[in-house]
Amino acid sequence: MNHNVKSKYHKREERYRQFVEKVNGKVRKLVLFKLILVFGGLGIFLPLCFLHYYYLGAGVLIAFLVTYIFLNSRHDKALYYQALGTAFIDSNRRGFQRLSGEWTTFTDSGEDLAQSDHFYAEDLDIVGQGSVFQCISSCATPLGRQKLKELLFTHPEGPKQIKRRQESVCELSDKLYFRQRLQGEGMALKESIHELESVIAWGGTVNDRMLEKRTRFILRALPLSTFLFLGLGFLRVVPLTVAALLIVFQVFLLRWKARDRVTILNTAYALKHRLEPYLSMLRLIEKKEFSSPLLIELKTSLYTNNTAPSKQLEKLSRICGNISNRNNMFYFLYNIFTLWDYQCEIALENWKQECGRYLLNWFEGIATFEALSSLSNLRHDNPGWAMPNIVDSEELYVRARQAGHPLIPKGRVDNDFDMGEGTKVLLVTGSNMSGKSTFLRTVGLNLVLAYAGAPTCAKAFSCSVMNVYTCMRISDNLEKNISGFYAELLRIKMIVDAVKTKGKVFFLLDEIFKGTNSYDRHHAAKVLITKLANNSSIGLVSTHDLELEVLERETNGQIANYHFQEHYDEGRIMFDYKLRPGVSKTRNAIYLIEALGIDLKES
Repeated sequence: MNHNVKSKYHKREERYRQFVEKVNGKVRKLVLFKLILVFGGLGIFLPLCFLHYYYLGAGVLIAFLVTYIFLNSRHDKALYYQALGTAFIDSNRRGFQRLSGEWTTFTDSGEDLAQSDHFYAEDLDIVGQGSVFQCISSCATPLGRQKLKELLFTHPEGPKQIKRRQESVCELSDKLYFRQRLQGEGMALKESIHELESVIAWGGTVNDRMLEKRTRFILRALPLSTFLFLGLGFLRVVPLTVAALLIVFQVFLLRWKARDRVTILNTAYALKHRLEPYLSMLRLIEKKEFSSPLLIELKTSLYTNNTAPSKQLEKLSRICGNISNRNNMFYFLYNIFTLWDYQCEIALENWKQECGRYLLNWFEGIATFEALSSLSNLRHDNPGWAMPNIVDSEELYVRARQAGHPLIPKGRVDNDFDMGEGTKVLLVTGSNMSGKSTFLRTVGLNLVLAYAGAPTCAKAFSCSVMNVYTCMRISDNLEKNISGFYAELLRIKMIVDAVKTKGKVFFLLDEIFKGTNSYDRHHAAKVLITKLANNSSIGLVSTHDLELEVLERETNGQIANYHFQEHYDEGRIMFDYKLRPGVSKTRNAIYLIEALGIDLKES
């Protein structure tokens, strides 16, 4: 099935590559036409002026100018489609690479989103190099990346909320063009979360003085009065000095706090280009019809007073366009007579008062669409994966058929497992490299994906709602002066406290208490696992401590023994990574040591 999806990505990539080549040709032609128009226009206009055909020359110049403006708009549109087509090529190439197992080359690994003290993120490779985030993320906006992190980091909500996300993920998985277009529109964004926060803060800060009726009346009536008295002065109805005094007063107004005003206007003008990708993304969402309740609610929540958010941002874009007139060579005079800086500032403050507070809502709406689209990449690329059945039950359990690790595309070995009801803990034994830790991550990562609303790497997957906690990759923390063993104890304490206070905990413990002597390790592990099995928690524990096998008998099956094993073929160690009931009876440490050339013979 994956082969068909890979072929689909490849064909789409080639199709958009051809499209971009055509657009590139059009761009080159438009550039040539514009150059011909400029030099040709000057070549006709100047001789006409030299021959004193001024009116004809003016007409020719206007005609060439109108044509140039038309060609320029076509050029801008062609450049837009060129960038969008390139983004489609990149999206389909990434889809092909994702299915080929080459997604570890993607630049956005989410490393900056890592939290070393998170309940499970570091142990389960949620963010960072080789992570789930790196594999599936198609988020272009900083808030989209944060939202995807939130879905993968947050302990689960109730089954209803999870099922609503599942419905939206299933719907978006069938809308490949929409998802790729959404990503493509946002790829022009190069801003950080802090820069976006400054935009949101800008929208929420309103200068009330500029919105006072008296202030607005004076700043709008004054230019009209100046023009009126200027006209009356030329007609000699009133002295021209009256108009001159008004002009001087307007110059004084423009000089008053000019630096602050210029900063305000320049900031707004810079927003025009920064907000254009968001505007395009909102237009795309507004035009798309959705059927799942969550997506319908998300789309509806973007509207304010029954007005589309894109219309509101278009209004801001027009205001910013008016500000761009400040770059005109005649702007100085125009500004003096119209107080144009003030008119633009009033328009800006009006917009911020009406719409500024909705910026965060619009950005978060886009972010949620991006995050759900990222999760739907898994559904689209892996149609054989199961959408998990999330059960609203007091009983804690996980059941899976043919479950594998979602980040191992090639050579993945799938296993069935069933825990809950009578079996509270699976005690997994096995020799080195046999697959114990990978199996723990397989279960944990599939649970995280299930709670996020994504499909699971399994033929069938069913679970209750639980809070996932892990203790797997523990190391020394030199910055905090904490040893690896002490860090492990802190982690285990966090899990024990969570069981006591929150309940409904799913835990993964990998080789616990390995930093101490064998007696203490065995005793502490036995007590801890037994206590966890007697509380509102279930989980998996991997260990080399084969003496813990007695726990199955002592707890009447609440703790069940499972293992991985290896075999030897012509002197080579071989693993099948299949989970089997019972305790491991094989060891390979001595074999591996000697295979590396380390001599263990007594001297």
